[in-house]
Amino acid sequence: MARTTAASRDRRRRIVRRSRADRQHYLMQLALAWVALVLLVLGLLAWLIWQALLWLQRYPLVGTALWVSALLVGLLVAAGVFYWTFRLPPPGLRWRHPNRAGLARYYDQRGTLQDLQAMEPVEFERYVGRLFELEGYRVEYTPRSGDGGVDLRLRRPGRGWRAHAGGLALAQCKCYGANHSVGSPELQQFSGAMRRALAYEGYFVTTSFFTPAAQEWAQQEGIHLIDGLALLHWRQRLQRRIRLGLFLPGARAAFDLPAPEGDDGWQW
Repeated sequence: MARTTAASRDRRRRIVRRSRADRQHYLMQLALAWVALVLLVLGLLAWLIWQALLWLQRYPLVGTALWVSALLVGLLVAAGVFYWTFRLPPPGLRWRHPNRAGLARYYDQRGTLQDLQAMEPVEFERYVGRLFELEGYRVEYTPRSGDGGVDLRLRRPGRGWRAHAGGLALAQCKCYGANHSVGSPELQQFSGAMRRALAYEGYFVTTSFFTPAAQEWAQQEGIHLIDGLALLHWRQRLQRRIRLGLFLPGARAAFDLPAPEGDDGWQW
């Protein structure tokens, strides 16, 4: 009985070794086939390029036309990339701004932010929602009670190559005075709401400023911060785009953007 058991065990080991050897042999043949295919494709491409160069030497005028066409296509692609990048909402704060609180108070004293800070919370949410609508988002306003730390649910229509096209983004809006900062606890609550909703992107918009701890938390969580000064810059950028005619004719009537008080061409 013991001899039979040992013989069957040896037989199983030989079968396992043979299957491993066959698998290694198959993988080796597959790798060689892939290498041969890659070399064949590279050789074919090299031959085609060589023939194209010979043909261009025979017909130099055609070569010049092809180079000009390639340059025009490159310029069109660059213009398209610039245009779609220009349409995106401002990314907000990506690093610390130590003097940002002082700048916010300064512009508040000039009256630049007073028209925004005087809004009711619901009015400010609608205001920010219209800004996102002008940027191409579909905006859904959450109920006032039990919103879970989220004021706006945003979706951008799919545009082919754009990452996360059609995905869900969230926005939180806080209409505060210049002396009322946004701290990390509010950012932590917002990031928790993003995880629960499986949102790929988040925007925290306020009329005041963010504390350094809040900025660090947002940088770790990938949340876009838009404080009072960035919000003014966003509004001015939309005004310029309206003047340049980059919106449909009904956009100006649908959302009238008032000029900031004391606007002297300041750029952020």
